Amino acid sequence: MVVAPRAQVARALTLPGTLLVCLFAALPGCRTEILWIDPPYSYDVVQRGCGGELGLTLGMYEEQIYNDFSELAELPIVDGLQGGTWCMPAVRTFGLKNPVKLKATVTTTAGEVVGRTVVANLRLVLSPDGACEVLALPIPIQHPADPKAPVTDLFGVGARIEVEVRGADGQVGKLGADVTLIQG
Repeated sequence: MVVAPRAQVARALTLPGTLLVCLFAALPGCRTEILWIDPPYSYDVVQRGCGGELGLTLGMYEEQIYNDFSELAELPIVDGLQGGTWCMPAVRTFGLKNPVKLKATVTTTAGEVVGRTVVANLRLVLSPDGACEVLALPIPIQHPADPKAPVTDLFGVGARIEVEVRGADGQVGKLGADVTLIQG
């Protein structure tokens, strides 16, 4: 039996041991940094508003797809998380300067105004197609004579939604659409 001299064993163990010590000593120097970099974007368009000719459309977003009320003539009424009943149409504009003042009403064919809202200093968001919009404008829906009464009797009733948007430069866009109120 051949026995390796002690010096060779010590040298053999020392080389891997030395490499391990160097490796573990170098590890703290290798750290990962996460850098969040925003792509360059100009907020000028959102600040000044959307260009082009004055225009306004009304509709609803469904699964991130916008449907104009000319294609979809139903306005869902939903129960709010913190109470109340609401409809939330989308309002898309062109040619208006931010911030805007927005007025909206929902009137049944019988002449009862069941929804009304006014929002001042509203900043519209820029959509990928160049429109400035409100994705969901909350309009409370209730009977004026008894605001606490349920609105289930409005399901299936015809109504007209009218919206007026006034830009910071004084331009005004008005639009209305005939819809059927449905349970959302």
